[in-house]
Amino acid sequence: MLNFVAMNTSDTAGRQRPKVEPVHTGTQQQVFRGSGDGAVFMPEHYCTHEAVVVVTSGEVEIVYSENMERSRVMAGECHVIPANLRHTLTADAPFQLFLTIPGDAKLEFR
Repeated sequence: MLNFVAMNTSDTAGRQRPKVEPVHTGTQQQVFRGSGDGAVFMPEHYCTHEAVVVVTSGEVEIVYSENMERSRVMAGECHVIPANLRHTLTADAPFQLFLTIPGDAKLEFR
């Protein structure tokens, strides 16, 4: 299960953390809804398994820490995040996405 409680509510630029809510938590997969009403920033983290992000409105940018590769994911698109790759997520405008990970996956923050 993902734990977002320990995270600060904003970063040094004043961007809020995205809202993250569980939609389904099962033995085979976990599904979460992520959203933001404006500029948001999710600090560096990684998932212990492959993760799939599906953006349903707006757009987000995922930046991989290892090589600074940037992936912009827009509404109607999906993006697969490889296991154990540290990354951040930002959005400059309202958005909504769904994150699907295996049931035994863990999300680790720096």
